[in-house]
Amino acid sequence: MKVLVLAVATGVLAHAGSAHAVPGAPPASDVAPEGGGSAEQDVPAAPGEPTRWDDPSDAVGFGTASAPTAQLAPAAGGDASDALGFGGAAPQLAPVDTGPVEQEQTASSSSSLRGFARGRTAVWAERLSQRPLAKALQSIDLELRHRRDWGPGRQFRLQLAAHAEYDLAYSDPPPLDEEGRPVGTGLDDRATVEAYRSLVYPREAFAAAVLSPVEVIAGYQIIPWGQGEMLSVVDVVNPRDLREPGLDELEDVRVPVLAGRVRGNFGEHTIEYIAVPERSWGFLPPPLAPFSPARAVLAEQVPEGMTARWTHTPGRFGEAVQLFGRWTYKGSGLDLEFHAARLYDRTGVLLPPDTEAVRDGGIDLELEHLPYVMVGHSGASPLGEWLLRWELAAEFDRPIALAPQEDGVVAMQANVLSGLFGLNYAGFSRTTLSLDATYTRFVNQFESLVPVQYPTVAVRGTYTSANERLSLNGVLVVFGLEPSYGWLARADLSYSVLDSLSVTLGYVTYQPRAELGPIAGFDTHDRVYASWRYDFQMLD
Repeated sequence: MKVLVLAVATGVLAHAGSAHAVPGAPPASDVAPEGGGSAEQDVPAAPGEPTRWDDPSDAVGFGTASAPTAQLAPAAGGDASDALGFGGAAPQLAPVDTGPVEQEQTASSSSSLRGFARGRTAVWAERLSQRPLAKALQSIDLELRHRRDWGPGRQFRLQLAAHAEYDLAYSDPPPLDEEGRPVGTGLDDRATVEAYRSLVYPREAFAAAVLSPVEVIAGYQIIPWGQGEMLSVVDVVNPRDLREPGLDELEDVRVPVLAGRVRGNFGEHTIEYIAVPERSWGFLPPPLAPFSPARAVLAEQVPEGMTARWTHTPGRFGEAVQLFGRWTYKGSGLDLEFHAARLYDRTGVLLPPDTEAVRDGGIDLELEHLPYVMVGHSGASPLGEWLLRWELAAEFDRPIALAPQEDGVVAMQANVLSGLFGLNYAGFSRTTLSLDATYTRFVNQFESLVPVQYPTVAVRGTYTSANERLSLNGVLVVFGLEPSYGWLARADLSYSVLDSLSVTLGYVTYQPRAELGPIAGFDTHDRVYASWRYDFQMLD
């Protein structure tokens, strides 16, 4: 049983927590913001892959930007928001406008209905003789917006958005044995099929009211924190979709949470308070899923045909509300943010299974999520053709899974320090480069179940053709020195067939090491993939 506990906890904690392996920078918007908006919205959309029409840095779209006043804007030729930073264009210097909402009151009311359809297909490059189809996902996103203005600084906004997907690679039921149980583990595991075959959930769906300088927003929201583009240590408001780490765009990886938000805009300063009654752990790969780092060990420990699922404690609602606060300063050539939060650990600590955990041909593995406190700081400043970015975080009483103990203790609450250093360069013609590096350190020394005290470095480069329709993107992510815990790399070629249609072809490789790490067990996970995306507008 200790081996089982060790393996499963490894699978969850090897992700290093949803807040510490955050995908790339928010994409540019291809529609001008209504009534002001974030800096990202003032930059034209990259033709390599049309970006979302909503504001990725602000669930409402009226407020201050999340990047410096003189910032790096995503270059044409790709979406800069891919998970772990790949699949996107690196940024380039561009001025932005962060004027208040009352400067733009063009209509008493307006409505729009927009969306995009996308298809993504992938083949296991190292499993061609077995079951090569890794992904055949079809998805659609719809967003309805309505805005009504009652004069300068007075506005009501309603937004309803949803995402639906179906993966044909998981459409066939798993093969069954004579007793009606699934044969094999991983891809044929019932929990894996259920987690990957289909999914429907709300994106940003909220109501917002403005009585300048105060904004009040309630509903499902995506609220990015910090200045990290491929990694982050302070972006803790939204959980993540970790079912396929490194393969999805940021707008898909951040999972909206039900929240109430009050924000005051006072010139160069913004003060924001957020209350999140919903405890969402994001979308985790089931214990025996292909992208579960614990799968290699669990496949030997769990009897063939048995389904393994995660269960979570506490439940979705009830008990304490998660609280977040942020103060932002946006001056001339300098952005500063200060963060504070009381939240629940989304990674979770595995509790030893009891006799009731095994039932109906499956096993329930319970993850306990405990509260902790985080304070942080982030900032950015342009230096000529360079952009310097940084983040600092201190976590108090953060739950950490321990290596097996004789007394049976599985976790302790520790104080943790983390930092990020980021750098962007846009001095080359049609080529942009960016780097993110993070490091985590325990204040009190002890042996954790999964090593987390190592540096992670992510590098991204993008080349865009002269007509800005073709782009070549590449990313390398290294875990630890040497690297001790493996590395992954991705390269893709994107082409904008039409203003609203783009296609992408690429390859991703995972190179784990013997040490436990974020990609442990990803030994045969290399993929060749292709995707298309079509943006449409039904009402404006």
